[in-house]
Order: sequence, then C-alpha cells, then structure tokens
Amino acid sequence: PASPWGAQCRRQPHKPANVWVPDKKAAIDERRRLVSAEADLRRKKAKAYRAEWKAKFSFSGFYEDPEDFEDFVESDADSYIALVKADVDGMGRLLAQLDWDKLADHLGVDAPAAALSFSGAVDRCVRESLAESVNSITETAQKVKQPFPILPIVVAGDDLWVLARKSKAYAFALEMGTQFACKARDDGTLKAA
Repeated sequence: PASPWGAQCRRQPHKPANVWVPDKKAAIDERRRLVSAEADLRRKKAKAYRAEWKAKFSFSGFYEDPEDFEDFVESDADSYIALVKADVDGMGRLLAQLDWDKLADHLGVDAPAAALSFSGAVDRCVRESLAESVNSITETAQKVKQPFPILPIVVAGDDLWVLARKSKAYAFALEMGTQFACKARDDGTLKAA
C-alpha cells in the first residue's frame, strides 16, 4: 500500500492489513492483527486444523493450543524443533512384488478391491499408531502450562511428517515404529500381503 494511511499485512507485505475486529471481549492481538483478509483466513484454517488433530489425542485437553513454531521450542537458549519424517520401509518394493490376484483370492474380492483394502489397512495402521504414540508420550494427569508438543503435518498412506518439541521427538519416533510394527503384524490384510 502506497497510502500513508494504510498498513501492510505482517504476513503478506504486498497486501493491505484490513483485518480489525472491534470486539471488546477479544484479546488485543485478536482485534487488530495487522493482516490481510487472506492471511487471517489462512490463520483461522490453520487453527481449525490444529484443533481437529489435537482432539484426536487423549491428553490434549491438558495442554494449551500451539499457535506458532515458537510453541515447539524448549527454551530461549535452544530454539530447535524437530521434524519427524517417517514411512514404511520397503513399501515401494513390496508394492512392486505384490501379487494382487493372490491377495484378492485370499481376501475373497477382486484385485481392485484388494488394493483398496491394502491401502486402507496401511492408512489405518499409521493413524492408529500415531494416536497411540502421541498419547503415550503426552500422558499426564494434570494441566500443563505448555502448548501441545506434537502436530502432524502430513499423514498420507505410509508417509508421516510430524512437528514436535525436540525433547519428545525421539521417544515419539521409537514409539511410532513399535506401534506400527505391532499393528501391521496383527492386521489380516497386511499379513496376507
């Protein structure tokens, strides 16, 4: 904005800051954020995404909501956070070698339905393992004055990307591997494949 009366958006400097919510009950930073309408919409969608994931974990109610990357930082002296990227080892090799007709016969369905059943089983094992792993490392019996330490970014098939507080990342990765191995071993479709 070239106008001396216009402020720039803090997130998208090429756009004008046009968000102002004159609600006396809202916190001052909620009422006047100096962001564009588009940036505000992105912020609201991100907040809804975080709330959706946080609701899936048992102990999330004991934690505050993470709002930004800084919420995953341990302290001012150590500004590192963790990005845990995981996938199922050898999945590509397994898919290339899998006899879909044999799996279909074993499941009593046609080959496309067997492929759908297989991908659903992988996705289910990953999602269940994620929930149990997060619950395991965030378990608490009392309110914690910290933001929730984990946020899944990508959960798609056998791929998983998670932002985490550095102190929780290693324990999460180990627990996730253990949980997935157990669930995959016990799943009838994956066992047949």
